[in-house]
Amino acid sequence: MSHETSLKELIQNMIPEGVTIITGRIIGVNPLRVQVVNDQKLILSENTIVNYNIYKNLVLGGNDIFAYILVFGGNKRYYILQTYTEG
Repeated sequence: MSHETSLKELIQNMIPEGVTIITGRIIGVNPLRVQVVNDQKLILSENTIVNYNIYKNLVLGGNDIFAYILVFGGNKRYYILQTYTEG
C-alpha cells in the first residue's frame, strides 16, 4: 500500500458516517487558502478551516504542498489532518 492510500484509508475506516476526507493543495499561507483537488472551484479559507493557525507559517517553495482534510459539520467545516509533498 502506498503512503497516501494507507493513511487515508485507515482514517476513513475510523470516522463516523457523514464525515469524509478530501485532498487539497495549499495555494496561500497568509491568509491560508487550500484548493480542493477534485473541485478546483472550491477554495477553503481561514473562515472554514478549524486549525488554520498551525499552517500559517508554511513556506511555499518549488514543491506543491498537499493536505488531507477532514470534512464535517454538513460540509461546512474543515480540519487539516496532515500535509505532504509529492515527489
